[in-house]
Amino acid sequence: QALHNASLLQAERKIEILQTLVSVGQEISSTLNQERVLYAVVNQPQLVIPYDRAAIALEERNRLTIKAISGVTKLDTSEPSAQRLREVLRWAAGLDTEIHVSMHEDEISDPRPETSEKFRRYFEETGYRGFYAIPLADDQGRLGMLSFDSADPDFLTELHIEIIKLLSSQATLALRNASLYKEVPFIGKIGRASCRERV
Repeated sequence: QALHNASLLQAERKIEILQTLVSVGQEISSTLNQERVLYAVVNQPQLVIPYDRAAIALEERNRLTIKAISGVTKLDTSEPSAQRLREVLRWAAGLDTEIHVSMHEDEISDPRPETSEKFRRYFEETGYRGFYAIPLADDQGRLGMLSFDSADPDFLTELHIEIIKLLSSQATLALRNASLYKEVPFIGKIGRASCRERV
């Protein structure tokens, strides 16, 4: 009976996770407003992923700029914690792959000296003990980075990481569409100017 109950509980949890993921997907795909997409991606997954902070940084003029942080309605990128996050995300972007680092007591999970030293300082300064970041990229290139922080070094399970990967794909598509939509008026102006020149 106990095993049956545990199995039912696990199944219910998976359904809840999938429903939340579908809800987030619908929210971000139903709008071409970049700010709404960013807000949904960093805030709504907290219903099923136990992070303390999520953030998105987007490529602007070949540099990453933080555009959204969970729980923050008025973003101040000059604030020290935002600057520390931006520095780590810019470094992580250079790896061009996902990165998952945690610290248990004084042990950093990544054995590479540069990574170990960087995150030892980052965790000491922020109070977090777990970090995960994944590129937002498609066949047209990289749009930015999505990251998650937690005071719990073991905050992500394999299922959570799979959810994040699905979320990152949805977010990339939504942000690419929002970016193209923003360019439409500009394209229209160019077209009108070209027509006037021919006349």
